[in-house]
Amino acid sequence: MNLNIFNTANLFEAATNLFQQLNIKLNSNTAEPLPVKDLLKQHYKDNDTFKTIGKTYFIGIIDNTVFQATGMFDINYSYKEALQQGDKNYDGLMLFALELSKQPTRTEISDLTRTFNRISQKMPVALVLKYKTGDEACFSIAISERFKFKQNWRQGEKAGKVIILRDIHSVTTHAGHERILLDLVKPVGVNNYDQLHQHWLQVLDVNILNKKFFQDLANWYFWAMDNVSFPDDLEKKKDVRNATNLIRLITRVVFIWFIKEKSLVPNALFNKSLLDKILKDFNKNKKSQNYYHAILQNLFFGTLNQKMDERKFAKDGGNIKTNGEEYGVKNLFRYADLFTISEKEAMQLFKDVPFLNGGLFDCLDKPNEEGKIVYVDGFSRNTKKQAVVPDYIFFGEEREVDLNDIFATKNKKYKSRGLINLLESYKFTVAENTPIEEEIALDPELLGKVFENLLASYNPETQTTARKQTGSFYTPREIVNYMVDESLLEYIKQNVKIDDSDFETRLRELISYAETPNPFDEAETKALIEAINNCKILDPACGSGAYPMGILHKMVHLLQKLDPENKYWKALQRQKALEGTETAFKIGDKEERGKRLAEINDVFENNASDYGRKLYLIENCIYGIDIQPIAVQISKLRFFISLIIDQNKQATKENFGIRSLPNLETKFVAANTLIGLDKPAQTLLRNPEIEVKENQLKELRHKYFTANTRKEKLNYQTQDKKLRLEIAKMLESDGWQTAVAKQIVAFDPYDQNKFANWFEAEWMFGSDVDEGFDIIIGNPPWGAKLLAEEKELFKKTYPKIDSSTPNTFSYFVGWAFKNYRSVASFVLPDSILIKDFAKTRDYIKDFVSEIIWYENTGTPEQHKQFIYVDHDVCVINIFKRKSLELKYSLNRFDRNENKLVELKYNQAKLKIILEEFEFAFNLIAQEKDFNLLSKFSKFDKLDDFMQCHEGIHTGNSREILFLEKPKNKFCKPLFYGGGAGDIIQNYYSKTAGWYVDYRSDIIDKSKGYYASLRDERIFKNPKIYITRTGNPFKAFYDESTYASNNFFSLQHIDYSKNNPIFLKFILPFIISKPAQYFIRTFAAPRLGSTFIETKIFHLLKFRIPKIEASEQLPFTSIVDYIVLQKSVDIDTTFLERLVDAMVYELYLPAEIKLGGAEVLKHLGNIPELIEGQDEKNLKTIEKVYKELSDPKHPISAALLKLLTIEEVNIIEGRK
Repeated sequence: MNLNIFNTANLFEAATNLFQQLNIKLNSNTAEPLPVKDLLKQHYKDNDTFKTIGKTYFIGIIDNTVFQATGMFDINYSYKEALQQGDKNYDGLMLFALELSKQPTRTEISDLTRTFNRISQKMPVALVLKYKTGDEACFSIAISERFKFKQNWRQGEKAGKVIILRDIHSVTTHAGHERILLDLVKPVGVNNYDQLHQHWLQVLDVNILNKKFFQDLANWYFWAMDNVSFPDDLEKKKDVRNATNLIRLITRVVFIWFIKEKSLVPNALFNKSLLDKILKDFNKNKKSQNYYHAILQNLFFGTLNQKMDERKFAKDGGNIKTNGEEYGVKNLFRYADLFTISEKEAMQLFKDVPFLNGGLFDCLDKPNEEGKIVYVDGFSRNTKKQAVVPDYIFFGEEREVDLNDIFATKNKKYKSRGLINLLESYKFTVAENTPIEEEIALDPELLGKVFENLLASYNPETQTTARKQTGSFYTPREIVNYMVDESLLEYIKQNVKIDDSDFETRLRELISYAETPNPFDEAETKALIEAINNCKILDPACGSGAYPMGILHKMVHLLQKLDPENKYWKALQRQKALEGTETAFKIGDKEERGKRLAEINDVFENNASDYGRKLYLIENCIYGIDIQPIAVQISKLRFFISLIIDQNKQATKENFGIRSLPNLETKFVAANTLIGLDKPAQTLLRNPEIEVKENQLKELRHKYFTANTRKEKLNYQTQDKKLRLEIAKMLESDGWQTAVAKQIVAFDPYDQNKFANWFEAEWMFGSDVDEGFDIIIGNPPWGAKLLAEEKELFKKTYPKIDSSTPNTFSYFVGWAFKNYRSVASFVLPDSILIKDFAKTRDYIKDFVSEIIWYENTGTPEQHKQFIYVDHDVCVINIFKRKSLELKYSLNRFDRNENKLVELKYNQAKLKIILEEFEFAFNLIAQEKDFNLLSKFSKFDKLDDFMQCHEGIHTGNSREILFLEKPKNKFCKPLFYGGGAGDIIQNYYSKTAGWYVDYRSDIIDKSKGYYASLRDERIFKNPKIYITRTGNPFKAFYDESTYASNNFFSLQHIDYSKNNPIFLKFILPFIISKPAQYFIRTFAAPRLGSTFIETKIFHLLKFRIPKIEASEQLPFTSIVDYIVLQKSVDIDTTFLERLVDAMVYELYLPAEIKLGGAEVLKHLGNIPELIEGQDEKNLKTIEKVYKELSDPKHPISAALLKLLTIEEVNIIEGRK
């Protein structure tokens, strides 16, 4: 595309030409600039953003007339005509071009776009904004989210999202921008505005962009896995070692790619032409590997992790005796011999890169307890300890690679190219997208998605899922935002006492992105800011940091509205510094206080206003834990990027004016959240010196937060270890076990290679959180593999959490319930609402305030909230106050409307959470259903007089037990299941000829075989078999066939009363629509398009009317009719409808009578069948059928009337 026209022509011509290149002929007849104040009228804002507007042009409307243009008699618009059209018609896009005097920020672009959208009532407005960066013209394209939806703008409307294609250079155009612009070209076959609209939505969908990038990166990652190697000192398993190190490499390089957007790293370090000149044997062959060592490792460890004035090459040779000062020092340059240029010239390559600190670029090659270097990164001149990462891994041309085994595909072609080539083909933005601003570029959230996807590939618990459905565990940004908003809202409501009926309304206004002023007065504002400062927030399984970042963004947003000048926020930090240094000040150490106050002044005065907000929110409020050290690293990395964005490079200042990043080792720790220390019971005689040492440790770690030299950090780390040892000795004297005290000593927060298999807030985060966290929020792991000893430990630690079917997510709920002070908000599988977690539900039910349920199964991928998750999902908000009502919303995909629909409800907990149904959270049943439940409740539960058992559990002995032919007298006929050829249907089923060798002694336990044959009475006696899967489930009568575990066996609780007549009376009730309705609506109230597997306890909760034996005869006779006819393949539809009506009449006698649908009174003389005379019996049935099905017979009429009864229609799902 020719974009140079933005340098040579006026903006009207340039913008019009741009759209011509997109194959769209615009239709403005107003080529002269317009006075912007007259155009915007009352919407104009007299501020710095709007003052940058030089010239404003109306460049046209894209609507259906554009597609009909022939060059003759085409419709053209003046801007006034366009505005009239915009007020009448949605189907189109109005375009203005603005010439600005300076490069706008993303927020300024959003502000301008929203304002211009307010001059058009219906038609959305897009802007083309031109400005200079250096001598080159740049432009951005911005479209309001109204572009996506047909809706009018209204006064007070929420701020809509603005979609931005930003900073497109007219000469040095980025490859990523070129690709997007080419994709925007109107394709052949697009003949109207709606078609173009849909096409552009696809091109401008950042999720599609992210998905494409990840697929490219995944291809590279799996290809690179077999072409790299790293030192094996710490991790012996090659796959795990390569995976971890490659992910770490990706995150470091991608981080650099982001900060390159801030011009903090020069492009020259990635320029192949230059590298070919300055590196020996660069990319010469498959063995060439100098780029990783000479450029990247020196950039990582010798540059970004070293102060600018202390950078130098380490002396070659020697050992710790002859070169003690530099031997083993990992933040000095190495590999001078790999350059074709001098050491001085090599160092010049890195001279414009500031020191960043922060731990991300700490070299992980470190000495162990014995002083021996343990190599992980392989930053060494010893070739045996070096990492091997060939140049072609970074700069290789695109090639076909075979990844079919990885992705479980066949004969599919995959392509990969070097990592640097891959990254250069995408546009990156250093600012994370928000609910109101979305740049069409890759933002730092991408790091989280990369981590969640790739890390699973070597995790034995998730790799099967990961390979086929990467991304299973990443929480969508919209859901994170919702949980964050509701958590902060509830925390503030509980902790700020404002006695005002509209307090919550004002809070929601504050939390929202609506363009409204601070709705609180000065006293209220101060109270809110103090509450924000005091809030302690933890993600107990932080993964890649989605929730901590979401919390940070929203808290910054609150402070922006409450305190735009940072007046109160800065004063609060100064006050905290004064209080924190009080002890030191009293003993004459004034230096520490002065240093702390000077630092606060520097933070607020020499950085963007958000920097001070973010830094102290991170320091005071936000914490994260994850069991995987690399996850913790990525969380920290996202916080680093967030801080860097608010700093600008200033060539004349020390370190280019870039503040070194804080050390977050004591904010994000690698630990096992669920396992605590085995502490002794508290006593009144606790050694007071322990608290003194704890406070010293807390102060030391506070100092470490801002330490920025290797010497300073090492000094603090040494002091930290010394204090831990002293505390451990005191704890032992205080009654602690030696092993536990040693755990505290062993916890080294500064070792990025290790994690602690325990967590205690007091020891890891300090005394500020030893009583818990105000907000606990996250998406804890689901179904992580637990060791037998862990299961036993969790059973003791969390006695109120179900342990019969242990699942990690429920233990996280239990942990949070013990450690939250205001709010716990989790994303969980919706099985917690209804399945095997009755104890857990009972434990939390009084405090669960809100549930948001998302239908995932069966929802088209483009509409899924959790794209790669196989089941439905819910968000549960637990508040530290009891509530009698439950708010919940159901998010379903409407197949008729082809869109997601949200339905909101508010129900009394006493109605929808019942002990009778295992405290299931019933989000299905409505008032009409509860009315029916009250009618069912009059009858007896099956549990009172029936027993139900599972079939044969074959364990690992299926081939021994189940046979296609009998081979001895112990072999019994077997129902194996429909998949094995059995014909399974209601009332009567047929086996496919399978047998079970019913002998327990053939299961040789000494050889590791196991199985459970069950009590033989389950099979030998008459019974009703019920399928455990299927919706509806099926049931049939059987006398002597055995069954696999696919079936339940229902019998009288007293075998002496377990006769065929009794069971045949029960059978139609089990099969009936009321039974299916009762179980699916109350016993197992499963939301969504998939059904829950029927369990025994579900069945036994069903209720059946008791009637006299003489009154049971019509039921048993009709059942006999149906069984016999099915055995000879005669249609039984009418008889099954009849027996349904009989069942309804016992459940709903008054309603049936009122509706004229009674049938039982007409069945008093129904003939019984004669045993052994099937031919005669079939004739009897035929006669009865003809009589009862005659349209003139009252039963036939009653069956029609049955369909008009409201309760019947509710049960059968027609109402």
